[in-house]
Amino acid sequence: INAEYGSTSGEMAEGAVGRVGVVRAYIEGTHGSLPHVDWDQIDQLLAPDCLLHQEQRTSSPEELRQTFDGWASIVAGRSTVRIITLAESGDVVLAHWQTDYAVKPEGQVWYGTSVDISGKIVRGFTVLASFRLNAGAQIVEIVQRSDDVVRKLGIEQAVMAERLGVLSDPAVNHAHHE
Repeated sequence: INAEYGSTSGEMAEGAVGRVGVVRAYIEGTHGSLPHVDWDQIDQLLAPDCLLHQEQRTSSPEELRQTFDGWASIVAGRSTVRIITLAESGDVVLAHWQTDYAVKPEGQVWYGTSVDISGKIVRGFTVLASFRLNAGAQIVEIVQRSDDVVRKLGIEQAVMAERLGVLSDPAVNHAHHE
């Protein structure tokens, strides 16, 4: 097993070499470059039929792009990433990294709620992922597990209370059943 430890992102890896280099370039170019993802570079790393699996959700490259663009829209300054481990075995690269970012200081709410997240800071958002690459060293599948960002932002109870309030509102429930 080939492993690399303790990298801190700067600019995206120039001329990523090998599977580990491709995964490093993906991590640094997405989690480590918000709000300015270089989609031309990332698109070269992903196979057209690449799938991202997270818990109960599976995303295509276009859905992945929408997710990152939504995330990027709330980031103040620039995100940073600490790559803890990259380990290669066959066509799979296992990765462990942490992302830090600050939320813009005004007018930001958590998705689908009115919970204010303006000015919040996330440190050490931990991600574990398995990347499967094809013979052309493009990413064909990512199976990813990560921290719960709602907990990391410290808004878990507010989001839960608001969502429970919406679900228990008879006017909302009536509209959902028609």
